Amino acid sequence: MERYRLEEGIVVGRKPLPQGDLLLRLVTPKGSLEAVVRKGQRPTGRTGRLSLFHHVRFQLYAKGEGLPTLTQAELLGRLHGLEAPRRFLLAAFLAELAYRLTGNRHDAEDLTQ
Repeated sequence: MERYRLEEGIVVGRKPLPQGDLLLRLVTPKGSLEAVVRKGQRPTGRTGRLSLFHHVRFQLYAKGEGLPTLTQAELLGRLHGLEAPRRFLLAAFLAELAYRLTGNRHDAEDLTQ
């Protein structure tokens, strides 16, 4: 497996960790994945690009069996209107469903084919 890889996907989960890092859950055309955004490696403004329901292109660094580290992120677009109180609950449910149904299939073939 390559140590660095470029991916594209939608942020469907975001959880701050006690040491200041951020755990992201993403759904990509190849499946779902979790990645860590390290506090010390976070340039100013990157976390704004990593908000829920944002479509991002990102670079991951994977070493061994642990969670990959997100090293770069570029905002490609956002899913407008999903932050509204009436839509957020349903959007969060569908995002969780998509994350769990796709599973961690990054080593399998592309799901869009």
